[in-house]
Order: sequence, then C-alpha cells, then structure tokens
Amino acid sequence: MKLLAQHLRSFNNAWYNILTKPVEHFINIMALTVIIAICLIAIIIGNNLSHWQQKNILHPQITIYLDRSANSKDIAKIEKELHKFDHSLISNYKFISKEQALVELQEDKNLKEIASDTLEENANPLPDVFIVETATNNSQDIERINIQLGQLPKVDNSHVDLNYAQKISHLVRFSSIIVQAIQLICIVLVALVVYNIIRLQMLLKVDAISVSRLIGASDSFIMRPLIHYAVWQVTLATSIAALGVHFLNKYLNQLLSTMQPLFGNGIQILPLPWLQMLVIWLVLTIFTIFTVFIAVRWVFRNTYHI
Repeated sequence: MKLLAQHLRSFNNAWYNILTKPVEHFINIMALTVIIAICLIAIIIGNNLSHWQQKNILHPQITIYLDRSANSKDIAKIEKELHKFDHSLISNYKFISKEQALVELQEDKNLKEIASDTLEENANPLPDVFIVETATNNSQDIERINIQLGQLPKVDNSHVDLNYAQKISHLVRFSSIIVQAIQLICIVLVALVVYNIIRLQMLLKVDAISVSRLIGASDSFIMRPLIHYAVWQVTLATSIAALGVHFLNKYLNQLLSTMQPLFGNGIQILPLPWLQMLVIWLVLTIFTIFTVFIAVRWVFRNTYHI
C-alpha cells in the first residue's frame, strides 16, 4: 500500500507540473507528438506496402504444355503433383483441355484467321495446358518450380517469363528496403528527440535532485516522480499521435472511396493494429525510463562524483 501511495503521489505531482506550466509542456509534447506520428505513418506505410503487394501485384504464371499422348490418368498425376506444392509457392492452377482451347480459338475471329493455315477440319494441333498461378515473386523459387514442373511425366514443355519475375522481385525488394530505411530513420529520430527532451527536463531539475539527495532520499524515491513525469508526457504525446494518425487514415480512406472509379474496388489504407500500437507505446515507455535513469545518474555523478 505504501508503494501504491508513493506512485499515486508521483502521478499527481507529474500531472500538476504538466498542467501548471501548459505552454512549456505543450511545446515539448507537440514536438514528441509530431515525431511519433511520423514514425507511426512510416510503420503504416510499411504494413500497407506488404498488403498491397500481396493483393495487387500479379505473380508470374507458369504455362505447362502436355504431350499429345497424355491421357486423363496422366493429367490426374500432374494435378496430384501440383497439390504437393506449398501454398506460399503455388496459389492455384487451371486446366485447359485441347478441346476447350480449340473451341475458344475458333470463337475468336482474329486468332482464327491467324491460325487458319494450321487448323484442319478433323485435326486438333493444340495441346492440353495447365496455367499455374504462382504465389511468390522470388525469381529463384519460380525458376525452380518451372524446372520441377517441366520434368513431370507427359509434360512436353513448361514456360514462365523469368524476366518479368525478376523485375517484380527487384521492385518488391527495392520498395521494402526504402520503407525499412525510412522506418529506421524515424525510429532513430524518435529516440533522439525523446532522449534530448527528457534529458533536458531532468537537467532543469538538478537543484531539486541535489536537495533530495542531501536530505538522504533514496535513488528510487528521487527517480519515481521523475519517471512518472517523463512517462506521462510520452504517453500523452503517443496518444495524441495515435488519434491523429487514426483520423488521418479514416479521412484518406473516405477520400479514396470517392475516387473508387479511378483506383478500382477495395483500395484502402489499413490502420495500425492496436496491438502493434501498444507494443510501440511499451517500447517508448521503457526507453523513457532508461533515459531518466541515465540523466539522473549523470546528475549524481557530476554533483557528488559517485
């Protein structure tokens, strides 16, 4: 109970200091809010980039041409082999029989004229085909899958546009690196801003810390109100930043919904999950406590040479 009472007293003192000096703390809290909001936006961009890549980037297709002697049993064996692949590599496939391909070719006037010299009345030169939808943009994985499929029995040939796959793979990798670099820069900036603001506030309380130490106060007694003072400022800034980013995200989604004819269906910016937001707040809180500890120890060392 005594410890709880001490924390409640520190809590009250922290908010009393913040509310009695609103202008001074408003500037500090707004500075923290802006830099934390920028960091949250960078994280949201990273989350949405990954989601957008999964939903909108077309993965390369592998076309499997079967031997003309392939029968229904051979086709069933190939389907069985396709089912063995992990869903992270192959998402789906479609079988097009030679008869279906011929009907579609004859219904297309332009293609029928082009292939008129090849097609005969009682002969179908077209092979059975599997169209395999890959679920990855990794060119090495796609090339490996293409080789494995090409070695299956009764497969005459398998084809994939590896050049397209490599371009998509490089684009995804490049965009991910850029976003990760931006996130890293934002995290470093948040750490520097939090550290400098909290350290400056601790240095402004050198006299109070020195007097407390002279009257025999313990380190925990000195640090407890300072930690509350710093943590609640960071918590307030994080809350304002989270709410601001949430409403910004909501506004942008409403704007995108009005522009749906331009972007198509389902285009939206996913909000930052609250669990991830909680983790960010916990990390900031731990870093703030560490900053207070470092700053107060610096005051002790320079005041008493300990």
